[in-house]
Amino acid sequence: MFILEGSKLISSLKHFRKIRENSGFPPMLYESLDMAMAYTSKEDILKIFEALGVRAKTYSSTPPQPDPGKSYEFTERNKFANLIPGYLIEQPGHCEIFGIKVYIYGENGAIIVCASPSADDVSEEHIKNAQTIESCLESLKFRSGYAELKFL
Repeated sequence: MFILEGSKLISSLKHFRKIRENSGFPPMLYESLDMAMAYTSKEDILKIFEALGVRAKTYSSTPPQPDPGKSYEFTERNKFANLIPGYLIEQPGHCEIFGIKVYIYGENGAIIVCASPSADDVSEEHIKNAQTIESCLESLKFRSGYAELKFL
């Protein structure tokens, strides 16, 4: 994985980073524009979701999960809750924050917000959307809990 900076628009971003990696066969270049926020507890995750305006779907016990190694049809697989590893909180996936379509997921102690959710290349529109998200987060600075967000 390579982190790129490059353009003036990209370098104007405070929390988002353009990431480029090879994937697939034959190898293809994939870019994303991501912001990461650290979490170490359920409370951290819920604070991040609250700051982003994302509705958290939590469970009191582990919901049914797919059997490891078993193949499922797409529609059947989507019936299972996709949980953040180690927590009874569902991954937000495709959603909107501040009126902008994004993809949000949690893994390895970080909630990742992807501002280029359905593209293989980062466009100027994605960068402008990231700027808007950062501006909206900046305007929340004085809300309770915002100062506790740890951007990576």
